[in-house]
Amino acid sequence: MSLRIIFIGEGDIDSILVSALISRVASDRCGFTWSVPVDDDLVEWRSRKTGHGGVARKLKAFLELRNRGQLGEYDLCVVVLDQRTAPAQKEVRRLARGREDVVFGVAIHEVEAWWLGDRTSTLAWLRLAAGEVAPLRYDGASYSAERDTAPKQTLNELTRRSEAVDTVYGDGNVELALEFAAGWATQAHLSQIEHQCPKGFRPFAEALERGLKRAKRTDQARRGVLPGLP
Repeated sequence: MSLRIIFIGEGDIDSILVSALISRVASDRCGFTWSVPVDDDLVEWRSRKTGHGGVARKLKAFLELRNRGQLGEYDLCVVVLDQRTAPAQKEVRRLARGREDVVFGVAIHEVEAWWLGDRTSTLAWLRLAAGEVAPLRYDGASYSAERDTAPKQTLNELTRRSEAVDTVYGDGNVELALEFAAGWATQAHLSQIEHQCPKGFRPFAEALERGLKRAKRTDQARRGVLPGLP
């Protein structure tokens, strides 16, 4: 199924990780394949202003153009911010109010928390056994991705410990995010992330599921496919 999805976020890593999660939610919970990155199925909406301060402005510009019919056919707009963006969050919620075609999520504290929330995938990608991460903060059953105030630092520590990657995560490494997301799109453990990130990821995943199912019905209607048929 080909759905065109607009993504508005704070940077490339957000786009990489969230697009993988969109693919996983579509296949695991909505019954269709949406693979990225391919063609123009995912479009990252860009404007001159970057970072969280520009996200609300990007969404406003996108909605204004869409309302005037100046954009092509898009099925869903996905917006993600991190927790430290209260003014931007307020404006995004205002702009998205009453719109079924906008899905908004807040990652606490950063989008990397959703990555770390999938402990099985993270350790497998790094080829680390659970006992090999001591005494790092990621060690032990007491770790909570959503309570981790420095997810990027945690990923940096893990990549330093691992021999499976050639570089470290630092303050954000696009190449490592791309490498991880390549498998995550089909293997992400959504229930683990929801358990680790109940305030941020769980409501986002639920809203995304509703949005994807609505977009699926719209796409079927466009193509003249009867409900229940592929």
